[in-house]
Amino acid sequence: MLSSKPILCLVLALLPLAANAQAPNIAVNPNANSTTRVQKAADVLNAARKLYSEEGPKVAFPEFENALTLFRNEKDRLGEAITIGLIGNCYKKFGDFPKALEFLQRALAMKRELGNRAEEGKTLSHLGLLYWEMGQYPPAVEHFNQAIALGAQLNDHVLEASAHNNLGLVYDELGEYRKSIAEYTRALELYRDTGFERGISDTIGNIGGKHLLLGEYSEALRYYQQALEIDQRATLKPGMSLDLQNIALCFVGMGRLPEALETFDRSIKLANEAGLKKEAADSQKGKASALVQLGKYTEALTQVAYEIATTATFTGSVTLAFKVPGPISEADFNNLAILHNVNGTLVDVTATSPARDYANLTIYATTTSFSPFYLARRGPHIKSLFDQSKAYKRGSTIPIKLQTLNTNNANVSSSSTALVARDLRLMSGNTAAPVVDSGNANPDYTFRYDATLGGSGGGYIFNLSTKGLAAGQYVLSFYVGSDRSFFYTVKFEVK
Repeated sequence: MLSSKPILCLVLALLPLAANAQAPNIAVNPNANSTTRVQKAADVLNAARKLYSEEGPKVAFPEFENALTLFRNEKDRLGEAITIGLIGNCYKKFGDFPKALEFLQRALAMKRELGNRAEEGKTLSHLGLLYWEMGQYPPAVEHFNQAIALGAQLNDHVLEASAHNNLGLVYDELGEYRKSIAEYTRALELYRDTGFERGISDTIGNIGGKHLLLGEYSEALRYYQQALEIDQRATLKPGMSLDLQNIALCFVGMGRLPEALETFDRSIKLANEAGLKKEAADSQKGKASALVQLGKYTEALTQVAYEIATTATFTGSVTLAFKVPGPISEADFNNLAILHNVNGTLVDVTATSPARDYANLTIYATTTSFSPFYLARRGPHIKSLFDQSKAYKRGSTIPIKLQTLNTNNANVSSSSTALVARDLRLMSGNTAAPVVDSGNANPDYTFRYDATLGGSGGGYIFNLSTKGLAAGQYVLSFYVGSDRSFFYTVKFEVK
């Protein structure tokens, strides 16, 4: 789950109540004491929402629980429904998706029962975000479209803009970038009409993400720095953490690795303070990638490895349970594997029994020794069609031929999926070397697709020139498609 170049990390617009917002428009008992108690509950709720925006869910959660108790004591159904929905958002941020779904669905039912359509729209949008994080895109689109329709009917531009922005996130995941840009543009227009700076910041950041995805790092950096300025003015730690994470990813893409490391550290610190597990984990992965590019492999492994120290002795095999950092979609969770270093080789020791448990984010491994273990993602991988053990004469051309395979080992090589060379390194001393193609068959470091390679489905070829290369073993890394979260490698030797 490492990223060597930018991964798209997008800020969510969660409709936080502004610090000076009025208390919820709730029905109160005409009794003066009861009115005072309801107002106290509303004040606690507003304070919790401010904490959520500025400090994150970890700090805000106890105050939301206090508000819920106060509203229930006064039998205030709307205040209760609003607070239940916001507690659901906290559970989503904690990575407890089943609990988040339970609370948000309960809040939606209560708001519909009360006939409060504006609050219904907010919860529809928040449910859409939850489905998006779970990787369930059709229900996410459905809920966002319902929220957009409600916002338009009610002339609620903030609700409408938030749903447009978040719908753009889904289209990003589906690769429908024209649709996502249209959604972000509409969201930005609506947010600017309202002057809602947090929404403007989120949407500017998402537009920056498009430039990041296209490798336009300077332009992406410009957008992310604008978003950071807005979030810093409002002292919004969650937004600042994500802005810094994306700025660090731009620095990685621009080759400014020391700046990237410093910026990742700032992002991780803010994310941890705000209780944002996913954001902290993403920045740690980005930092690990930057460390790898700097050749600091030992430091990088500390970001991704499990280490178990024990004096226990045993014979035969044992089963270990690994708790996976969340949040993570069920699809990604099911593609995780536990690898174990056995005599210098990484071996997949993931157990089939007990079965992995998504509800508790737990994966089991069966092993005969303890240390170390690595958490890895199963996914597309490479099949080499050339002899990686052969030593090629210096000055010759090496035909780097390969195929891309899916998790079922089926060939998915295609002319529509580009493979782009990333880096070439001499393993001795981790020395960078130039990637030079022999002739003009591989412009812009791109592998050429050949439908005749490797039988059915074809494959890719890069005619690599070894002119000027020193003798030794080399590793060529490359990207598959537009995904810069992972890179792949092949090796060869020059004599």
